[in-house]
Amino acid sequence: MVGSVGSGKRRRRVFGGRPHKVSVRLTDEEFAAVSAQAAAARLSVPAALVVAALAPRSGGVDPESERVLLVELNAIRNGLIRIGTNINGIARWAHGSGEVRASAAGALESVVVMNARLEKFLVRLKEFFPGIDVTR
Repeated sequence: MVGSVGSGKRRRRVFGGRPHKVSVRLTDEEFAAVSAQAAAARLSVPAALVVAALAPRSGGVDPESERVLLVELNAIRNGLIRIGTNINGIARWAHGSGEVRASAAGALESVVVMNARLEKFLVRLKEFFPGIDVTR
């Protein structure tokens, strides 16, 4: 089994090792394409070939696109956590003092911006997985 795609980590050891070695001959064009994909995914050429061979055929995502999607998803998640923390602080202040902080408008604007970012992400996700249901 291959480690997480693009994780930069070595594959896990397996009992008995990996006794089979495969040699593949590529044209200059094929090697350039495979090398570029491997570099983009931060994998060695052999690891990229293994990932490509073992990737699911339906709805498979190339390693670089998978990495980009995961980075964006993590950024959205972290942004929502920060916004939620900020809104909770504003609500706590409002409940305790009876006043609404001026920063409340900015926090609400952040929600709108993050919602737009999430919508764009879902559209992009649907490009890679056409059958996925991203409705609310």
